[in-house]
Amino acid sequence: MNEKLNAIIAQISTTEFSSEINGYPPQVVDAFLDKISDLIQEVIQQATDQEKAYDDMKTKFNKCSQQLTKCNVELHFFKEMDGN
Repeated sequence: MNEKLNAIIAQISTTEFSSEINGYPPQVVDAFLDKISDLIQEVIQQATDQEKAYDDMKTKFNKCSQQLTKCNVELHFFKEMDGN
């Protein structure tokens, strides 16, 4: 997804593309396209941050799951030792 958005940014940043939009002066179009580029970059960064946060939570969940499994095994062992 990031590659597609970066390709869009590269395309809208070209003067050939930006100087032909609806007859607006190039500086107006460039300012508008700069704002769009900034917003796209912000979306990319937010998505990257959310993906990292998800991966971190997934790692923590997996560690907790492993600890819970270990506790269950130990509990079962102690129940066996106790005769229950």
